[in-house]
Amino acid sequence: MSAFQDGILKGKLAVVTGGGSGINLRIAERFAQHGAKLALIGRYRVPEQSVKQVLVDPTGRYALLHVGLNRLQIVDVSNPAAPKLVLEDGHLGLFYLRPLAATMDAVGGLVNWGNDGLYLYDLSDAEAPTQAAFRYPFGISGRNGTVRYGDGWLATYDGKYFLLRRGEQLSPQEIGLVGLAGRELYGKPVLSGNTLFITDTYAGRAIALDVTDIAQPKLLSELDLPDHPGYVVEHNGIALIPGGYQGLLLWKYRDRH
Repeated sequence: MSAFQDGILKGKLAVVTGGGSGINLRIAERFAQHGAKLALIGRYRVPEQSVKQVLVDPTGRYALLHVGLNRLQIVDVSNPAAPKLVLEDGHLGLFYLRPLAATMDAVGGLVNWGNDGLYLYDLSDAEAPTQAAFRYPFGISGRNGTVRYGDGWLATYDGKYFLLRRGEQLSPQEIGLVGLAGRELYGKPVLSGNTLFITDTYAGRAIALDVTDIAQPKLLSELDLPDHPGYVVEHNGIALIPGGYQGLLLWKYRDRH
């Protein structure tokens, strides 16, 4: 028997944090019994550390988190009300700005550990992610990054880029570097169709390339920025660039005039 009248919360919205388990779950159940609509919200916290970058795999099950200076955490977020840590890793190479690849897929997440190389974390296992399913031992520096390309990745390196495939152990120079005369292609890459965007947080610069022929990139446009640009998001021919204190920048990159 309840001390409250029936339907006392009918038409009300109840927000219950951490409502996936324990006493908060019981509270949520009682709210529902009294007619409330529920919004169960979970939260994942790392004591005394900040979460700086997050990527979620296409299935929505796992999130890769850049935590603190040099920790990677993989969290199961399939139940949003009760996110759960399933893997943690760290290496000698410190994490720098946005160390996670710009995109993830069923293969997993490629992580840039600075001078310690690139590590692939396989998310396809039904039980749990696999730690360092593949390691590329050559560091590309924190200034650069990777993006999924075909059955491998495109990685920026030394003012150029190269194509990396799983299992590769040759150096970038041995694989073959691709560049553009008169331009330095440092930064974080993003692919949208046949357009490659590279934003250089250090130099405050963005460049757009036509990579229909990946071995012979063509300049579409370039942009000098007063702040530190983030990863590009392309939408309907407009490049959206997080521009720090400059706000969100919209760049019509195919119009060079």
